[in-house]
Amino acid sequence: MIAEAQADETLRATLHDRFLRTVEQRTLDRISRAQEAGELVEGVDLTFPAEVLCGTLYYRHLLSTRAVDEKVVDDLLDMFMAAYGR
Repeated sequence: MIAEAQADETLRATLHDRFLRTVEQRTLDRISRAQEAGELVEGVDLTFPAEVLCGTLYYRHLLSTRAVDEKVVDDLLDMFMAAYGR
């Protein structure tokens, strides 16, 4: 489906609207709340970092043979916090 979406704009839009937008928005909402609570650096647009968090897990789950396990999530969050945490 991912390969088909590259050539089919309607399918790409449908995938984005029904799946990606929801997950990315929830991720952005959560990290924005953490930013507002002072847990993350101020004044940084977190839209791209939210996409990176989601994209890493999408890639692992959909296109890689490597597992998405607790260590992967912890390591990803550690990397995110090293860049944006207080």
